[in-house]
Order: sequence, then structure tokens, then C-alpha cells
Amino acid sequence: MSRTRGREQVVFLMYTADGGGGVARTVINLANQLCATHDVEIVSVTDRKGGARFPVDPAVRVTYLQSLRRTEPRNLAPGDRRWRDRPGRTARSRRLAARPTSLLGDIKNVMPGMTAWGDRLIRRKIRSLRGGVLITTRPSLHVAAARWARPGVVTIAQDHLNFPTRSRTDWVMAAQREALEGLDAFVVLTAEDEADYRAWVPGARARVVTIPNASSWAVAGGPPDLSVPVAVTGGRFEHRKGFVRMVQAWAQVAGEFPQWQLHIYGSGAEQGRIEAAIESGGVADSVVLKGYSQDFDRVLRSGSVYLMASHYEGFPMVLVEAMGSGLPLVAYDCPRGPADVIEDGVNGRLVPDGDRDAYAEALREVLSDLGVRERMARAGLERARAYQPEVITQRWRELIEDLRG
Repeated sequence: MSRTRGREQVVFLMYTADGGGGVARTVINLANQLCATHDVEIVSVTDRKGGARFPVDPAVRVTYLQSLRRTEPRNLAPGDRRWRDRPGRTARSRRLAARPTSLLGDIKNVMPGMTAWGDRLIRRKIRSLRGGVLITTRPSLHVAAARWARPGVVTIAQDHLNFPTRSRTDWVMAAQREALEGLDAFVVLTAEDEADYRAWVPGARARVVTIPNASSWAVAGGPPDLSVPVAVTGGRFEHRKGFVRMVQAWAQVAGEFPQWQLHIYGSGAEQGRIEAAIESGGVADSVVLKGYSQDFDRVLRSGSVYLMASHYEGFPMVLVEAMGSGLPLVAYDCPRGPADVIEDGVNGRLVPDGDRDAYAEALREVLSDLGVRERMARAGLERARAYQPEVITQRWRELIEDLRG
């Protein structure tokens, strides 16, 4: 698709556009909104599955820099729009693909495609931009923008994880510092993260700004039937999502609420540990692993409360979406994001991180009282309006306009 004459270009640079996680979803959602006023392109460093999992507006161009797929469509010429650079096509690309990326400090390749060959493709794309806005979405790509963007390009880092988690890794923080000192803006998800980055690099060149993620769909007109005895949750089955400790807390109260079930949606490497927690907790009759759902908005409307037990988050968009679907929330106050969404006792329960007894007590309160659930749901629907896509996108437009000015 050709560029729209007279519109400023906005380019999102991300590792993979075909992922199923929160980064891919939030980037695509924002791109779909911005394309109403800007010429938008999503540049994906890798093509791993042959297309974005989430819907992309036809006005948004998606460009892949290299293919990591095992098989390619046959009979493709280099000019074909589906053609991707693949390491190994030439002797030079094979040599570069065997060398580590320069964007991760002394760390060797930690992600497929992040190699010296990937650096060459990223640099070539960034240097092709003569103006407009470049938004990067992970630390290594923030570094690429800081090093290679031309002076006429507005550069913005959109960080998708929290400061405490980032600060555990030296090379990540080195990348974050380079971004703060070299880019025009550094967008974080919570006010706490903004304060941390400002204190860490006082006087940084980049303007540090808080803009949370937007909900993927509109706020519901009212709550669902909150008398249905089902609690829902979902996400990748990995340690950080805390499904094991959620099941353990559920096991403390399940006997008091025999009619209630906990439905867990998702898949991943942690499934065996979750199944073991279900078995050891004696809750196989009330905890159901439902698999991955392509229709999670319908899933949310099928329950009466949403649970989260993550060990850490960047910004838990699913809490916003559950709140906007009319569900009361129960979550640990992990770093970071739940405290930005949940006002304890108003639209849900926010309990001290890791306090299983407090989590179980919060479950007792919410599961036992329909009136409490309905009151929290109404408060959550009102609170969710601040995260509507048009509201969040307007904040991005204002930031871009301000930086350009």
C-alpha cells in the first residue's frame, strides 16, 4: 500500500508482529487507531508464523525484515511483497547471521533473528526514514533507534515492562540508559515507572511520559449476569503469570463455595505445574483448564469475577478489559499495574503481593456476595472509560504533535 499524501509517517519497530502476547496486541491496537490520522507502518524484525495473530487495519502496512519460518511459499521473486530476507541466502548473510547482535551489549543471541544480520536489516530500515515518527517497542530496538535514526525523525521508546523487573538485568538497563540519553521520548505504562526513570537518569534527553495501554474493545453497557458461579482468568502459562499461586489460594476457599468454578484460559510451558497444583490442592472438580480462546471478550462476559495472580506485569491490559466487560477484579498488588487499575474495595480487591491468606479472604468476600460484585462491577465500568482506545490514542497524538512542535 502506498503512503497517504500529506500525512505524517509513524513507524512501529517491533521484534515480531505475529506474536500472541500483550506487546503485539497493544502495538497493533495503537497502530489501528493512529492510521486514521497518520500513515502507519509496522516493521517486524522477524516473520515467524506468517502473519499477525491480531486483526490489522487494511490502512496499516506490515513489513517483515527477515523470515525465520522453516518453509516459504514457492516461486517467489525478490520483488514479491511476501518475500523476506532469510539468513543463508548469501554467503555474507550466513556469516553475519552467525555473529551476535551489537544491540545487546556483551549478551549473545537471546532471540532468534537478533544477530549481526538482523542489525544490518534494522539499520537499513531505520536509515531509510527521512522524517516522521519512529516508535520502538523493546530495549534492543530502543538502542537501534538511538544509534541509527536520522536527525529529522522523532524517536519514541514505548516500554512494555516495569522498572523493577528491567533493573534486574544489567544489559537491559544499559540499553534503557542509552535510550533515555538518545531518544526524544520514553513512554512508560505507570506513574511509578515514570518516577523511577526520572530519578534514575535525571536530566535525560528523552521526555519520560506515562501512557497506559488501551482496552481492545468498547466498555460494555452494563455488567453480565454476575450470579453465574464462574471465576475466569487467562494468559500464557508461564511462571510470571502466577497461576500456581492462584490455584493454591483457590484451594483454600473452594470447599466453602462448592458451586463455583475457576476457568483458566491459555496454554504454555507451565501447564504441568498448574495441573500438579490443581491435583495437590484437591480442586480438580472446580478448576478447569479451558485452553486458548480466540474470543476472550466473550469469555469475560461468561464469568462473574476476574482473577489475576501475576508475580509481575508491565501493565495488565487484561484487567482493564475485564473491568470494561463489567467484572469485579481480584489481584495481587504485584509490580506493576494492578494498583493503577484496581481501587481496593471499589472496583475489586487488591491484596498484598504474595499474601495467599489475604487473597483467599478477598475471594471469600467477592464470591459470597452478589451485591458486592454488582457494586464493584458498576464502579469498574465507569473507571474503564479512561482506557478506551480513542482516549489513549489521543494522548499519543498529543505527544507526537508536541515532540514535532
